[in-house]
Amino acid sequence: MSETNPPSPPGTLDVIVDPASPTASSSFVHAPEAKPQPASTSASAPYRLRGPRRRWTIILGITTTVMITALSLTLLYLKWYRTVDYNALIIASGNPAWEDATATVSGPALGNDVLSAKFTASKNYMIRFHVPPGTYKIVVKSRDGKVLAANAMQGGLRGGYQWWPFRDALPASRPAM
Repeated sequence: MSETNPPSPPGTLDVIVDPASPTASSSFVHAPEAKPQPASTSASAPYRLRGPRRRWTIILGITTTVMITALSLTLLYLKWYRTVDYNALIIASGNPAWEDATATVSGPALGNDVLSAKFTASKNYMIRFHVPPGTYKIVVKSRDGKVLAANAMQGGLRGGYQWWPFRDALPASRPAM
């Protein structure tokens, strides 16, 4: 360490660097600016787009991204828009004698599918089926396969309405609440 340098602050390490080293501050010399070389035509030079070709590539990339995003959003919207709205309701109410009985709903609006559920005390002997508007038939069978009740709808169930097939006190259908 030369005596012309100020002492290092406490806690630092003094590293001795060879004066001929390129990292030594005394031997660091700035190189003169290099002249630009013409573009090489050899195969080893990397191919880079410059000028207007590079600009058009960027514009094409951004345009393609925007078009793919717009197409994706359009397809998602159309899929959401065409979904079937299950806004009609069939409410089957039973009694304690129907414990573990199965209610089955079928109809042309469901296609080949049928909906079924069991009457239990925990559900207060009520089953709710959310269905698309249409005509339905409901059958209640006991555990041993005996038909306890059956009802077919006269006319069609419209959207926003309820049908109580086994309740005589209420009208056949009424607006959903």
